[in-house]
Amino acid sequence: MTFYGTARPAAVALAALSIFTLPAAAEEVKYMAKLTGEAQVPPVETEARGMADITVDTETMTLTWRITHEGLSGTPIAGHFHGPASPDENAPPLIDMGDGAYGATREVEDDENADAQADTGSDAEAEASTDAADGDDMAPNIMEGTIEVPEEQLADLQAGRYYVNIHTEAHPDGEIRGQVVEGEASSDSAALEGSADSATAFADADLDAGEQIFTQSCRSCHGPRAQGMASFPPLDGREADYLLGRLQQYHAGEKVGPGSALMIPVAKDLSEVEMRDVSAYIASAFN
Repeated sequence: MTFYGTARPAAVALAALSIFTLPAAAEEVKYMAKLTGEAQVPPVETEARGMADITVDTETMTLTWRITHEGLSGTPIAGHFHGPASPDENAPPLIDMGDGAYGATREVEDDENADAQADTGSDAEAEASTDAADGDDMAPNIMEGTIEVPEEQLADLQAGRYYVNIHTEAHPDGEIRGQVVEGEASSDSAALEGSADSATAFADADLDAGEQIFTQSCRSCHGPRAQGMASFPPLDGREADYLLGRLQQYHAGEKVGPGSALMIPVAKDLSEVEMRDVSAYIASAFN
């Protein structure tokens, strides 16, 4: 997701064109996704949460992920990248995170039966797993893997049109979900403690001042309820710490996604306090 401000039509057209092209030079690009039950469509009531650290290598055309999660209602029965879809849409799974405990190609076994199952895998399981990522040896609460992906899939991911979904027996359509966006994921511990820290960090935010900034700088592009309009992505449902982090990156002049040329000058006009205020307002008013 990018955080756009008011822009000239030519700049918007250029940004939109860049969404559908891969970087000219081969490079490793970092992406992340924050997984919650609220991000499911429709939302799921759960205490579970997670953080995905994703790397795209445009030379080898590979996608690598490490996902840390906690609080699920049961052992995951599947994990996928879904797309293409916006945050308020559902889409079919396109990338299986691997067979075994976190994949869709084999049912989860009790620990006492796991060794026996490994020795007697069916032909159907073996055939299905050839299309899955290399993610078999995953520790509890951590999902890891790497897979080669075609150019068109990387283009959709870079455009913010992929999401990560973890499925459980109680929630077969997904218990937690997160949209894939460009940026560095928090460390495992910080990601799982972030929600509690965030409430404290924004306790002194001026929501009235944040509303004024939103009205002046954000509303015309992102919509009156931050729902997104045209090529401008939605901000509703995002947590304040995520929004602030993005604004800070733009304020520092960092290029984060195809909307950077539009957002950097907008963010540079805001002080640290103003960035905190508008982030807190958006998160509280449209969450």
